[in-house]
Amino acid sequence: MTKSKNIISALIFIFAIIFIFASAMHSMEEPLERDLTSYGYIGHALLSGEHLYTELWDHKPPGIHITFAMSELIWGYGQQSLTFLWVIVTILSTLLIYLILDKISGWQSGLIGVSFWVLSSNSAYLQANQPNTEIFLNLFTLVAIWALVQTPMPRFKHLHLAGWAMGIATMFKPVAVFVLVPMLFYILLQIYQSQENRNIKTYFQQSLAILYPVPLLWCSMFAYALLLGRFQEYWDILIVYNGQYSGNFLMNIWGFFSRPTYLFSQSLYGIWILVLLGYAWLFIGSRSKKMQTPHYFFILMTLGVLFEIGSIGRNYPHYNQTLFPMLTINSSLLIINIFKELKVNRVWRLLLGSALISVALGTMINHQVEFFKLSPVELSHEKYGDQFIDAWEMGLEIKAMTNPDESIYYWGSESGVYYYSQRRAASGIFYNLPLKEKKNKKVSELMSRLLADLEKAPPAVFIWNSKEGNIEKNRLYEFVSEDYHLLGNRSYFQIYVRNLQ
Repeated sequence: MTKSKNIISALIFIFAIIFIFASAMHSMEEPLERDLTSYGYIGHALLSGEHLYTELWDHKPPGIHITFAMSELIWGYGQQSLTFLWVIVTILSTLLIYLILDKISGWQSGLIGVSFWVLSSNSAYLQANQPNTEIFLNLFTLVAIWALVQTPMPRFKHLHLAGWAMGIATMFKPVAVFVLVPMLFYILLQIYQSQENRNIKTYFQQSLAILYPVPLLWCSMFAYALLLGRFQEYWDILIVYNGQYSGNFLMNIWGFFSRPTYLFSQSLYGIWILVLLGYAWLFIGSRSKKMQTPHYFFILMTLGVLFEIGSIGRNYPHYNQTLFPMLTINSSLLIINIFKELKVNRVWRLLLGSALISVALGTMINHQVEFFKLSPVELSHEKYGDQFIDAWEMGLEIKAMTNPDESIYYWGSESGVYYYSQRRAASGIFYNLPLKEKKNKKVSELMSRLLADLEKAPPAVFIWNSKEGNIEKNRLYEFVSEDYHLLGNRSYFQIYVRNLQ
C-alpha cells in the first residue's frame, strides 16, 4: 500500500508542477491588466529610489509592492518576473492544500485537492492566471489553516504562525481580517468544548496569540512612516482614502449576501462544480465521523471568505479567487466522504464517488482546454476586452520613440503604458483613478500636485486617452497646449510631443 501511495502521489505532483508551468508559459505574453502593471511599475520605481505613498500614489498596502520589487530583483523588470512569481506562489499553495487535507482526512483527499487546485486556480474567468493580490491572500490563508488543523486544540506555536500569516495577508489587503475573525471564533469554541483550561486566562492568551500580529504590523508601518516624516501620506491613502473607496463594510456585506448572483457570480463559471460541491459540504459535512477537524471550522472559514469578498463593496471577478482554498478543501472532503462514509453499499459508494470526481475533473479539464486554445492576446481580450491590449501596444510604441532616460505622462488608468514602455512617469500620480473617484475628497489637491509635478519635470511625451473626455475641458489642457504639439492619434490615444527648446 505504501509503495502504491508513493507512486500515485509522485505522479499527481509531477503532473501538477508540469501543468502549473505549462499554464504560466502559455499566458506569459498576455497583455496585463492595470493592477498588475501598476504593481510592476511601482516595484520598479521603489528599486529606483522613489517613495511609496509620498511620491508613488496607490491605495494598496505595501505588501504587494514590496513583493513585486523583490520579484524584479530575482527575475528582472518585465513580464517574466510576474509569471515566475505566480508559479512559485501556486506551487506553494498546491503543497499546502495537500498538507491540510492529508492532516484532516488522509492522503487520498489531499491528492484529490491537488488535482482540483491545479485545474481551477488559473481560471481565466476569475482572472486568476496572474499574480494579483488574491493569490497572496490565498497563500497566507492556507498557511494559517494548516497551522490550525495540526492538533484538535491549536498549540501556541500554531496560533502564532496563523496570526502572523493573516497579519502579513492584511499587508496585501486589509480585508483579510474577515478571515482572521472566524479563526478566532474557532479557537474560542475549541476551548469552550474542552474540559481542561476553560477559563478567562486561556481565552485571553489564545486570542492574543492569533490577533497581535495585525496591530503590531500596522502600527510598525505607521511608526516607520512617522519617523520618516511621511505619516500623513500613509494615513490619507491607506486609511482615509480606502475608507471612502469601500464605504460602509457592513452595508457592503449585507448587499453581498442579499444578492444570490454575488454568491454564484458568473466569474465562477469555470469552477462551478467546485462551487456546488463546496457549498454542499457545508450542509452535509456534519455527518462525517472520520474528519480530524470539527465541521464548524469549514463553515466558519467559508463564511469568513465570503465576508472578505463582500466587505469591499465592488464585484470584480478576481475578488472571488479567495474562494479557491475553501472550495477546494470542502469539495475534496465531500468526495472522500462519499467514498469512505456514505451509508450505502460499498459498490454504490464507489460508483457515486467515481461519478462525481469524474464530472468535476471533466468540467475543469474542459475549462482548461478552452484556456489553452486561446492565444495570450485572445486571453486578455476574453477577460477584459481590448483596453489592456491597447495599452500594451501603446507602451511598446512609446518605448520605440523615446529614450530610456526620458519621462512620459499618460492621462488614463491603464498603467501598462508605463510598464511596457519601461519609461518613468513624470508624476507619482501616474494614473487618473484617484482623480476620478467621486468619493475622494482630495481630488483638487491631487490635481494641483499633478500639475506641479508636470511643470517641474515636463515629460517628453504626453498621451491623452480621448475616452476620458475632451482634453480642452481638463485642467491639464493649459499645460499641454503651451509646450506640446499633437504628433498624431493612435486609436483613441492622442500623442503630444514636447516642442523643441
